[in-house]
Amino acid sequence: MRPCSPLLSTLLLGAALASSPNSPAQAGRHIFEDDRIRVEIPAGWSIHTATEHVRGDKPFELPIGALLTKGKYRIYLLTHKQQASGIEGGRFSEVVNYVSPWIDMSESPWLPCPSELHAEESSGKTLAREDFYFDTKHASAKDLSDCGNPTIQGTLWYGSYFVETCRGKDIPRTCGGFFLIDQDLSGKPPRPRTVHGSTIESEWQMVYSVTYDTTTPNALPKKNDSQLQTVLKEADQIVASIVYK
Repeated sequence: MRPCSPLLSTLLLGAALASSPNSPAQAGRHIFEDDRIRVEIPAGWSIHTATEHVRGDKPFELPIGALLTKGKYRIYLLTHKQQASGIEGGRFSEVVNYVSPWIDMSESPWLPCPSELHAEESSGKTLAREDFYFDTKHASAKDLSDCGNPTIQGTLWYGSYFVETCRGKDIPRTCGGFFLIDQDLSGKPPRPRTVHGSTIESEWQMVYSVTYDTTTPNALPKKNDSQLQTVLKEADQIVASIVYK
């Protein structure tokens, strides 16, 4: 999966960058918009289209949402990301590329490693942020192998994702899962969309996550890194301000 050019992003998903003299873009803020969401992006973040490669007689890149980048940090707002497994809430291996891409999940269909999971309910009543942390100093040799073989000492941030909270009268059946349900958030049944002349139906799930652009965990920030904490707060603000269509 790779980001498309800004021009292709506009053509595929209609991601809007305001350009009038008094627009948010002039103040360093931009708007991402597709057929499901509209959200204002804070200054310092670049907007790209996130895609998945579709194979076949005429292969093409299928737009599945937004990729926001700031240095090495990445925020995914995947508004059309559907799980393949029948496991309620999905398997971690289905989202690992958007949370912990340095992990080899070829032999581990569930969680990537025995990492600490921290829930941060700061994105409103509907969604919460889940953070993975891994303490390399107190890990066994097997744990280190399962978690990408980091060699530096300390508690590393291993990525974050957003979940539907499991509280209140109307608890979603997939609360706490890796995949979000569009109708739970928008209040409307999912609508089909047309891409490259083909109508796509039954896209009823989404994925929101935060990760780091690296293939080795040795490059990851530690748990209390100030820049990491700023990025996580910005991710909370972005997700909390999403307007659903």
